[in-house]
Amino acid sequence: MFALTMKKCFNIILILLFFTQIESIAQPNTPKRIELIRLKFIKERLNLKTEQIAKFEELYLQYIRKKREILLAERNLRNVSLTATDEELNKNVDTYIKLKKQEGEVEAEYKEKFLKVINIRQLAEMYNSEREFLKTMLQRVGNRRLNNLDNLDDLDKD
Repeated sequence: MFALTMKKCFNIILILLFFTQIESIAQPNTPKRIELIRLKFIKERLNLKTEQIAKFEELYLQYIRKKREILLAERNLRNVSLTATDEELNKNVDTYIKLKKQEGEVEAEYKEKFLKVINIRQLAEMYNSEREFLKTMLQRVGNRRLNNLDNLDDLDKD
């Protein structure tokens, strides 16, 4: 059971990392657009009842925004050079650990909140749908990068 929980956490971290990377290379309004596309994708998979939709949308958007805040804080820690002092590195590692704990607390908090709106099967499907959405987006971004590399071949013709 512990391994399953760690696997879920790992997948969630990958999802968060992906969306912050997408945001950094995307157009200014793209993060909100991706957020809404992801929400639509997940809602379709959950087969929500009419009375669940509005509550779920609001809660899910809060959830992913909180997770993004933590991820952005983690990203800022990665920008610290390894030439920093030992004291600075130690402080950053401590901060990183605190952020990971905070991330776990957010997951636990929102699990309880989600279960007031959707059932456990829908929650499990939400996590699966997030992974599926991530996989789809990664494939699309990968295809774009490959297409851009193909366009570089034109530069060799000069």
